[in-house]
Amino acid sequence: MTHPGDTDASGVTIWGSPGVLADPDLPEFGSVATMTVVPSVQVHTSDPRPGAELIDAVLADLLARGFGLVSQFGVVELTSLPVPPTWSARLDAGAARLTIAADAVFYDGDLGSAAPAGWLGALRRRGLLVLLVCSDVDLARADRTSQIAAAGRRGGLVGAQISLRETSGASC
Repeated sequence: MTHPGDTDASGVTIWGSPGVLADPDLPEFGSVATMTVVPSVQVHTSDPRPGAELIDAVLADLLARGFGLVSQFGVVELTSLPVPPTWSARLDAGAARLTIAADAVFYDGDLGSAAPAGWLGALRRRGLLVLLVCSDVDLARADRTSQIAAAGRRGGLVGAQISLRETSGASC
């Protein structure tokens, strides 16, 4: 994380991919706007005792900051994620740049060439962005949705619902 106004650019690159999730069998939930982010580096810690597993330090830190473990990738599970009070998402006036922050900037980047159809509408309707964080997903691959679901089944996916703050005039 970096703090706004920092002149030291020693932060970590985080790649992001916006998505929309809906379940036609559960229309009462509507569409859910997601942002899946993957840090460019993996940081693990381990215990030297037999049977100990590697721990993803980034995901462990986010769990301590109010995120929840995501084991199933569905609208019910995503809309049940915690809403950490100190986190916010800000969408710029052109709806092209997204900044996610708590006590420091966590993600500050564009939405790619275009956000998926319905993403901005779902984000505005709910006022919440589902932020998903995992370390072992290749966002450039076409099967990223199945990769994200698999990461959740392995215990390698955390998420939270982040409150939206939108600058005036955002459109998409």
